[in-house]
Amino acid sequence: MRNVGKKAKFTANQIELAKSYIKNLDLSTKEAAGIVVLMFNNLKLTGEQIALILGVSASAIDRLMKKFRRGELKDKTEKNLGGGRNHFLLTLQEEAEILNPFFENAKKGELVGIDELKQAFEVKLGCEVTQDYMYKMLKRNKWRKVVPDKEHPKNDPEKAEEFKKKLFPRRFAWLPLSL
Repeated sequence: MRNVGKKAKFTANQIELAKSYIKNLDLSTKEAAGIVVLMFNNLKLTGEQIALILGVSASAIDRLMKKFRRGELKDKTEKNLGGGRNHFLLTLQEEAEILNPFFENAKKGELVGIDELKQAFEVKLGCEVTQDYMYKMLKRNKWRKVVPDKEHPKNDPEKAEEFKKKLFPRRFAWLPLSL
């Protein structure tokens, strides 16, 4: 005959291990809902008591039961399909195909401008795209912005030297400390 009436004894380590199993329980799965429904039905526990056992809030148990009644729960094997690129103009592969000739030019050391890329994409799409779209697309495809030296395009070294000579005449260029 089985010892049904005896109280089970567990070590502190076993209790901590059991708690770690419960922490990893995904409350959006059918398995978790099955456990909770059986706790409600067979053990006659309240939502607050179940929440205390599982280490979640009572409102989490309420949400789980609503999803269970509506049939909105997923299997343990189902992947979460939320998020991602739900609205896009081109697939990642199509974007890479358009970028490929520019990539070859960049390998040769040529700079690739956003205007050239934008024009190529607009030809492919048949509609206008924003620069914001282009910058995000480049980031998606792991391109980085290379900035040339910090020299103004209208910089004229001769004019700069002339300005220095006018502003700082030679006689004031150096002065002794003790005057």
